[in-house]
Amino acid sequence: MFFARLLLRLKTKDVTAGFRCWKREMLEKIKLEKMKSDGYAFQEEILYRAEWAGFNVVEVPVVFSDRTTGRSKLSYLDIAEFFWLTLKIAAKKLFDSN
Repeated sequence: MFFARLLLRLKTKDVTAGFRCWKREMLEKIKLEKMKSDGYAFQEEILYRAEWAGFNVVEVPVVFSDRTTGRSKLSYLDIAEFFWLTLKIAAKKLFDSN
């Protein structure tokens, strides 16, 4: 999502992809147990922490067909948490750099 990429200055293009493989070294370095988010927003927080720690994120495109029936599994709460966490991380980054 452009919003998260812009505010957090992420290099990763797709911050919402649901399938990722992480090296144990990266998970240990970013202190996974200190993650604040849960659910959908977890994806952006782990990307932010991985890139901030200097790890390279390699993206392998996955092509999905557009949904023709059914509904998204994301709730309004999940979406709100995504935006709230993005703003929270961006604010912390701004104030921690001063």
